[in-house]
Order: sequence, then C-alpha cells, then structure tokens
Amino acid sequence: STHWDLNEESPFEKYRDMTALPDLPELNASLEKLKKEFPAFKESTLIDQWSGAMAIAPDENPIISDVKEYPGLVINTATGWG
Repeated sequence: STHWDLNEESPFEKYRDMTALPDLPELNASLEKLKKEFPAFKESTLIDQWSGAMAIAPDENPIISDVKEYPGLVINTATGWG
C-alpha cells in the first residue's frame, strides 16, 4: 500500500526534478587536468553538462541486481557517487 492514491500524482513525480546548476569552473578545471594527465584528450571540449541529485538508497547501500530478462545485464544504482 502507498501513502497516496494511485490515481494521483505521487511524491516521486511531484518532486523528481531536483536540478542543481553545474559548477562550470570546476568542470573546466577537471577537463584541463584530464588533458594534462591523458594527452589523448588534449583536443577534448565540453559540449554539454548536467547536474542533479545523487541517488542514494535509504539504507545507504547501493542497489546491484541482475536483470533476468537480459542475461549479463547488471544494474548498479544508488551508489551515492552521482
């Protein structure tokens, strides 16, 4: 059972857009470090960026599971690593 009517918008739908603005100076600094450490990336540029809420399970343990419908596919989510 849920704490909301199934024919109504759930809290997950109502509050799922927890968008944060990307930290462009940090992204640019990270890209420069990448180029310095790995010359193969020297011509790389940022073409897009996104920021959002990190997925963390309530018990702070990641969710890792095989997908029986697709042998070999493993879902690894809610690690807290973003």
